Amino acid sequence: MRIHKQLSIAIIVMLFLSLATITFAQVNPQPAQAMWVDPALTDGLSFGDTFSVDIYINVSTAGMAPGALGLYAWEFKLFYESAYVNCTGYTDHLPYVNWNAPNHVAAGAGIEYGFNATHDRIHRAVSALPFVSPFPTPFVGVMSICTIDFKVVYPGGPTVVGDLAFTKNYPLEISMGDDTGAPFAFAIVDGSYRIPGAAIPEPTLEVQPSYVTGVLGQKFNLSINIVNLAGAWDLCGWEVKLAYNTTVLDALNSYEGGFLPSKAGVNGTYYLNIINDTLGVVHTSGLFLGNHTVPSGSGTLALIEFNATYEFLVPAEGSPPFVFDMDLYDTLLSNCTAQTISHTVNDGEYEAPYRTLGWDLDCYTWIYRKPLNVSGTLYETPNIGLGPNMTCDAFEPQELVVLYAELKYNEEPEQGKDVAFEIYGPQRAGSENITIFRVARTNAVGIATINFTIPWPCDDPEEVVIGKWYCFQKVQVKDPWDPPYYGTPNDTLRWDVGWYVELLDVTVDPDPVEKLSMLCMNVTYKVISQIPRWVVFTFTIMDDLLDPVGFTSTAVWVEPGVWCNPAEGWIEVCIEIPKWAHVGPRAMVYVNAFSGLPTTCGVPWCPEISTGFSIIAASP
Repeated sequence: MRIHKQLSIAIIVMLFLSLATITFAQVNPQPAQAMWVDPALTDGLSFGDTFSVDIYINVSTAGMAPGALGLYAWEFKLFYESAYVNCTGYTDHLPYVNWNAPNHVAAGAGIEYGFNATHDRIHRAVSALPFVSPFPTPFVGVMSICTIDFKVVYPGGPTVVGDLAFTKNYPLEISMGDDTGAPFAFAIVDGSYRIPGAAIPEPTLEVQPSYVTGVLGQKFNLSINIVNLAGAWDLCGWEVKLAYNTTVLDALNSYEGGFLPSKAGVNGTYYLNIINDTLGVVHTSGLFLGNHTVPSGSGTLALIEFNATYEFLVPAEGSPPFVFDMDLYDTLLSNCTAQTISHTVNDGEYEAPYRTLGWDLDCYTWIYRKPLNVSGTLYETPNIGLGPNMTCDAFEPQELVVLYAELKYNEEPEQGKDVAFEIYGPQRAGSENITIFRVARTNAVGIATINFTIPWPCDDPEEVVIGKWYCFQKVQVKDPWDPPYYGTPNDTLRWDVGWYVELLDVTVDPDPVEKLSMLCMNVTYKVISQIPRWVVFTFTIMDDLLDPVGFTSTAVWVEPGVWCNPAEGWIEVCIEIPKWAHVGPRAMVYVNAFSGLPTTCGVPWCPEISTGFSIIAASP
């Protein structure tokens, strides 16, 4: 019996000597006129083991044609079961004793290095070459004609006894002939192998983490893991479907985990990702492409990205927790012979976020912003700061600010409560910082309101006014000695104060510029307004003697910015310097931005900017 789990040096030497002398030990001797598998039984195998068998012959002239001198040719097919073992190698023992070299190895259908994995068979046909002198002597005696190598691919389970059989369906799949060209009768003895049953633990597919608590609007990942995979299973591919509730979650994407790629060969792996956010199913799978290391242990097969899209209100929608199943179904693990691997499944759960109603105070601003828009009404902003601790659209210096405080208990308005407003302008050392304290009482619909104007003091107004503003609101509800209902709900609101559209810089090219040539002006600007604004840019050029020598304007919609991230842009226009302009180094360009020309009710968006340049005589 040859079972190659570990090869010692002594075994290697013995194999080398046996190959060199073409002498093989007989473990299963048979009488003359026979072909057999040796050993008759290979026992004690398990997944991944390798073993070898020899094909022996015992030949005499008895039973051959009259005058025959011995064996001159043979052919056989040996069948095996690829569900249990695979043929991995074949060695002819050539030249045979008394046969001169070379011997003829017949080619034919199904001969692929001695074995054909598709048909689960080893096919070989060999004869002496009679037309070469000296003529070969036909063989008589006992010898091994070949060695065949196998590997166990059966991952385990019930005990298996598999056949290594010479015939399968057709009796003429094995033959021997003498030197007269006549076949002769002989006995065939099949072999077998035994793979004792072993309890291989089943792997587990599981969702991790098994319990997730969502946060409204935030993304999180779930992993599909395989746990305690035994190498005996010879995993080649996997497939799962994960169900989720589309009311509370959106599946965004899935990504292959590192478990299979870490075992892959040069051809890598194939990964499939299908998301059906209507049905609430993530369908994903992966498999090896080509050779790979047999995987074992635990690891991540896939990562799935979700977004928490719904928040429950308590007590309006029941009592927490709000838990939803994250079930794995239609799961499949397959080995490299396309056989299913039995496994267990551990599902997951998702707890949707919730907000306890109780007392709620929300600070926000009115919807209007100045100045008049092109239709003659005030602009309306989509961002007034609804929700807890929000930011809202910006205000300009000297603009009216209206603040609201909406108080509710379990979504019902609360009337007659005094709300404190604490408001701070930009806090800068050495400046006259602005602080406002007000109190207003909630009306019949639970809303308290105050208003004030953004100031513009005489000294350092930009330092005092322009920047980040902050409002803190708070109200005491019920008596502190009534703990179940007592509370001090509060909220914050932040906004920018500055020029909705601010001119930052203007540059000219060329400088100096010749008379009768073009002067190009490039203006950069920023926008803190959170709604698009119509801006008329005007450009006025004056020469060295303050004569206006050029004017142009252009109007565009500028894109809005967001809190702490103003939008920025630039615009370029060109004006020809007339021949009557005065030369000199003190020419100026003045740039302004209006909501419309003043004669059409427009007002400046921000202060004017300017830059100087030189005008020179035109080239002769």
